[in-house]
Amino acid sequence: MQNSLFEVSGLGAKPHLQSCAGATTAFVFSCPGQKEELLGHPCAGATGRNLDAALPKLHALAPQFFASSSRAAYVLTNSWSHIEYPAKTGRSEATAAEILSPDNLDRLEGELVGVTTILICGQKTKHAVLELQAQGRLSSAKVAIVMHLSPLAVNSCAAWRGKSGDERLALWAADAIAQLRTL
Repeated sequence: MQNSLFEVSGLGAKPHLQSCAGATTAFVFSCPGQKEELLGHPCAGATGRNLDAALPKLHALAPQFFASSSRAAYVLTNSWSHIEYPAKTGRSEATAAEILSPDNLDRLEGELVGVTTILICGQKTKHAVLELQAQGRLSSAKVAIVMHLSPLAVNSCAAWRGKSGDERLALWAADAIAQLRTL
């Protein structure tokens, strides 16, 4: 089902990137994995389902940052473009040196051209975007750092124990909006 969205929309999705002409908001994840390789677009599997469920919440809370509840309206990318998962590469993340390499930073900056709002999804993800900001290459973008949208991350927050999945995603969205509103 998700594959047909990308084929019909002509988004030109790749395992690490979904571009969107004119988009002003981007979501940056860590790196594509096995599901992204299989489906051919970023943020697939359970993480993608959580993103799809969170987008209407973000849109309802702050349409000035999130103009649509559809993922097709946003840039989705990764701080590392290479596919990583243990059966393929022996790991699930890139090294800090790889993420901060000049070629990788140039790639990420190019994918974020025109973006004014960036949600960094996960602590491991933040290094490339924050380095670009420190270099003045994303100086006009508002950046919020939120929890990764994997079920493991969303379900591990101690403050959210006893909450339903939908309530956890609402809290995740509220955290993102609170950060953006203070910038």
